[in-house]
Amino acid sequence: MRRHAKILLRLIGCGTALAVFGQSPSVPTVVEIADLRAGSVRAPDVRTWLEYDVTVQVNAPGSGRERYVDRVQVVFNLALEVPGDPDGFEFYRAAATAVALEAGRSSFRFYLPPEIVRRDRVRGMPRFYLIDVTVAGEPQRRVRNRVGPGFSSPEAMENFRRQLSQRAPANDGVLVPHHLSPFAANGPEHAYPTMVRSSAFTP
Repeated sequence: MRRHAKILLRLIGCGTALAVFGQSPSVPTVVEIADLRAGSVRAPDVRTWLEYDVTVQVNAPGSGRERYVDRVQVVFNLALEVPGDPDGFEFYRAAATAVALEAGRSSFRFYLPPEIVRRDRVRGMPRFYLIDVTVAGEPQRRVRNRVGPGFSSPEAMENFRRQLSQRAPANDGVLVPHHLSPFAANGPEHAYPTMVRSSAFTP
């Protein structure tokens, strides 16, 4: 229990949570996070998964090819508090890369399987997450709304990254993007971006 408390304190730091650390909201980006939602969804086999829906806004004014942005990657990094676990948290990550996105909003969806949802009693919006966005391999560093409300300092976020790099590999493949999930065929045509097909995690 004492170790759990120490890990929790290292993650959240102290004080009021910040939306984006050290970044001016006035600086424009090509792709930014418009929204994050979490909810339960039932698979074709009637088991319930937890869905994280990351909505991105593509800022690409113009016409023709200029309205499109190639190779937009979203990496969803997540730490979930685990009741009764001496380590306090389980770390997960998953990545999806869209072939191209048109100006406007698009959704990247990620899914946590029913066994994990039941075992760890996972519910609702996470407190500790970090969303990384790249365009053709170039990081979008000034992305708004990409940091969970549980963080309160740059140090807490950097500690999260350190723990993520050490502990998330053990869970790679558990949290899955939409195109690798049981929901890949759901929705009308063109409802979701076409993703670059790869079963391997590529940060």
